[in-house]
Amino acid sequence: TLPPSLLVDCIRLFARHGDLRNAFNGLRNFDRVHPTTDDDGADEETRRHKLVAYRILCDAVGETDMNKSYVKDVVEYLHRSLSRSNPDMTCTARRPYLQKAEDEEKVEFSHQTKMAQVCLPRLLLALCKPNVRRDSLSRLAVQVFDDVYRNHHIFPFDPYLYLGILELNFSPGRRPSEFLPYHFILRRLVEHGTYPSSSIAIKILQREYPYVDTMRTTNSIIQSFITLYQLASQPPQQQEEFETEHSNQNHKPMNDVLRADYLTNRIDLGLMEQLCNAGASRGSTQVVLMLWDLSDLLGYTPTEGMYEAAIMAFLNSSKKQDESALAVFNEMEKSGYTPSGALIRSMAGCIGISPGRIDNTFYMLTNYGSAERLGLNISTSSLNCVIAACSKQGFVDRAFSTFTNFPNYNQQEGGIQPNLNTFEFLLEVLATKACLLTGQTPRNDFDKFQKWKNKASPQVSDTLRAKDSYSMEALLESAEMLLSIMEQAAMEKDCHCLHQYVSVLAYAGKLDQAMELLTTYLKSNKLALEGNGQGFILMDTFCVLTNQCMFHGDLDRAKKVTKMILTAGFKSIPPILTRDIRSYQQQARFENMKNQQRLSSQEDGNDSSSKANQDE
Repeated sequence: TLPPSLLVDCIRLFARHGDLRNAFNGLRNFDRVHPTTDDDGADEETRRHKLVAYRILCDAVGETDMNKSYVKDVVEYLHRSLSRSNPDMTCTARRPYLQKAEDEEKVEFSHQTKMAQVCLPRLLLALCKPNVRRDSLSRLAVQVFDDVYRNHHIFPFDPYLYLGILELNFSPGRRPSEFLPYHFILRRLVEHGTYPSSSIAIKILQREYPYVDTMRTTNSIIQSFITLYQLASQPPQQQEEFETEHSNQNHKPMNDVLRADYLTNRIDLGLMEQLCNAGASRGSTQVVLMLWDLSDLLGYTPTEGMYEAAIMAFLNSSKKQDESALAVFNEMEKSGYTPSGALIRSMAGCIGISPGRIDNTFYMLTNYGSAERLGLNISTSSLNCVIAACSKQGFVDRAFSTFTNFPNYNQQEGGIQPNLNTFEFLLEVLATKACLLTGQTPRNDFDKFQKWKNKASPQVSDTLRAKDSYSMEALLESAEMLLSIMEQAAMEKDCHCLHQYVSVLAYAGKLDQAMELLTTYLKSNKLALEGNGQGFILMDTFCVLTNQCMFHGDLDRAKKVTKMILTAGFKSIPPILTRDIRSYQQQARFENMKNQQRLSSQEDGNDSSSKANQDE
């Protein structure tokens, strides 16, 4: 039996020469020969030597190649000895005697807990090195981090520990480890008044986004950035006032070097816009609003993409904040931005889910009391949102009543004038209604802002599917009327208007007229014949016409339409069209075979009956 001092010298010697395996064997022999618990009556010298032995081995782990197989056994043994079998390493809420009170005496921890206070942070720093790539060590590092982070009563805040972790992983030329929650580390540092450099903070944001499943991580990082830039943008005197107002957060003043660092290295505006789009797609209004506050701190002017993201965030949120979305939409127009057709179509995809939501939007825009309370102004783009929402459900009456009342709004400025998007959405209403009259379901294309893109289309009531007062002839007359109004206003129809008009003709069964229109349009555009026609005729136009040709049983015309796709300048025919045509041909052959068998069976029956009559 060796004395504790000699065992410690042996462990130090092995660790100094990089022999972690023999150092680990020496530590296990130490634990077996000199077990030190609170009940065995061990002397203080043995406990002190054991603490030194554990500290040496934890430091030796960081100097060893992590890819070696026995490193996992060493880390598991250290973690089990220091943390897993420790009764004090539990959540603070489960230990009522550790709750803070004025008359409470200081809790005396066990020797094992005192060893954990010294050794677990060292082990955590060893495991946080960027060369850790093994999954088993990554899981152990996360467990050690949780033990250190959550047990505040055992491990007081150590800024050098957390700053050391960040500097190890985010120094220039290093690839950070993939398992640590760096947003927790950044938030803990900011809460206790220890601020990392701006380059490290921005790298944490770039590393965490967009490789997270939820917006909680992004939310936590943005909160930390708001606090950092608030401190950096204020002089030291105002920082002291800021600290007194928020004394529970322990924000200490930022020194001049860090202030200059944060004012020089700011978050890129493109990254903030991308973060806004991510929050909008998931309906996180909190993240979007915090990013707007951060842009004000940095002196940025909100871009068009940030306005669009805020609008879609309010529409996609669980509370369906349509009034806030319309307010941001109005502010976007006041800032000089013109809402694009893609934004209006995205808004219509949310508003057009139900008729009640469409009526509510129209009421907020046209009612004087609600419009004045929300600060809304009626414009062509805002009314286009209502018409586009009606096009999702095929509400012809509501769409055209909104269109006919354009001159009645803003009469002091001469009324509201329709634009090209207005006629496009009106033609889309007619196309949707024509599709419903044929008994088919309209295909609503939602763009990237929509959270419904992977779900089913909005449910259309059975009453809309029934043939009502609208006939195909009336829909065609309305489409011709809209085209004549566009010609009188000197508006040239673009590819979207052409697509909707061809859809109306195709659903109405006017296949010859639709093909003639496309042929004429191709001949009138020389660029289309030169292989650059994607901007003149959409691929969806050919797809709709091909499907309706097969729906009306004209396979030859459907094949001619697919050949026109190559003439329009597209490089290939979509595989879905070729599969549909092939399946339609197989179905037609199967139906022909069934009809032939039915006719042959009838002829055989007639022959047998005639022969029986002759025999009689």
